[in-house]
Amino acid sequence: MLISRSSTMNSCVDLIKSLPFSSEVTICSVLPICTLLALYGKSELFSVIEMAYAEMSSEKSGRASLAILITLILDEMESPSESYTLLTLIETCIEWLKEMIPSVHNRDDIIEHVISAPKKETVLTASLVSLMTVAFPRIAEENKQLKLLISFLYQLLELYALPEWVVHSVVDCALTEMATAMGLSVSEFLYKHGSYIVHHVAIAARSRSEHDHAPVVLWAVLDKVDDRRLYSSVKHIVEDLLQALDRFKQDFCILVMRSMLSFISAVGRWFPELKPREVDESCSVNEDEDEEVMEVKRKELPPPIADVEHVLLRTKHLLSSPHLPIRMLAMRILREGLYVLRYFDDALLPMVHQNWEALINRFSDKELEIREEALKVVVQMVSVSKTFVYRRVRYQLWPILEKWVISNRLHMFASGTLAYRLQLLVIRSIADIWIGIE
Repeated sequence: MLISRSSTMNSCVDLIKSLPFSSEVTICSVLPICTLLALYGKSELFSVIEMAYAEMSSEKSGRASLAILITLILDEMESPSESYTLLTLIETCIEWLKEMIPSVHNRDDIIEHVISAPKKETVLTASLVSLMTVAFPRIAEENKQLKLLISFLYQLLELYALPEWVVHSVVDCALTEMATAMGLSVSEFLYKHGSYIVHHVAIAARSRSEHDHAPVVLWAVLDKVDDRRLYSSVKHIVEDLLQALDRFKQDFCILVMRSMLSFISAVGRWFPELKPREVDESCSVNEDEDEEVMEVKRKELPPPIADVEHVLLRTKHLLSSPHLPIRMLAMRILREGLYVLRYFDDALLPMVHQNWEALINRFSDKELEIREEALKVVVQMVSVSKTFVYRRVRYQLWPILEKWVISNRLHMFASGTLAYRLQLLVIRSIADIWIGIE
């Protein structure tokens, strides 16, 4: 297998050709055979594909090899007039892909990153994705193609839950290839089918057996789509996932938090220019005291900003979670959310106030990565709220930072350690904090 991700893969077929074969078989010896098979004619060729499909269905061990052969054959042939065999093949491959999705996701109680070595399942996943990517453009019936395409896209985006970068590469290739075939970018392609995908996400979020798949697909879509019009489709899913978090508790938390981070980041990309309107002042008469009182109504927030505020309100208690990964995600959500709220003081300043105590307590956590993330949030708070946090920084945070700088010296730590990185961040952040307040 390749040892690193490469930007030279232009298609799934190129990626398949780069895979090593067993028994000293080389791609150079396989390609001429596939080219000849593609030249036999449509009827004979489909007989070959049907035999290969029957063999794949009966024997799991040979699926990857047969999928690669069919992919290379289809890549050499023109679009067939009859596509029933391809439809059946794709439907079955989608079911096989579902078996590749992990049943257990990242745990909330430990911080880890599993680097798994490529294995047989990795090659099988890559070969099935490549086969379907090549087969889809050769299906003539558009109505059947659309239904299968949505199912395929949903399963394709779920594969980002797998830890193998090889799988991520083939998913990226598949999305790029299908989008290019339609004359679209990946962002435009996913937006075009976004409402269908989000509908599947909504159904999965309410399912007891598939609720943990929904956030993976959602954050994959949000991270790749740059069209703000997708907001109208995904805004309802946010509340569904937050409610699912309440129902399924800790088993579901880290996945929902990850999707909320992607949602807030997407809102920041989609609506960077949103700003509040003029303050709406209204006069009212106090009947008891017979005096006129000026009331300043809280400005109504634009829906995207209101949704971000809602997410921050629902996740702020997780800053004190006993689980390190959850605290990390909660602080990243807060940092990103504060930036999105930067023009809306009515929402921003209460959010700073409500999160300050939990945030300042994170500087006492023993995990250095938590302290590092907390400091980044403080820098963001200062940047967006200015003098609002002056007293808090001066009397609560500064003594902590001053103690760190005085008691620790950079030369005491190796340059590659987390302690060195934290101390360097403290020194660099001091200027940003005080300049921001001034």
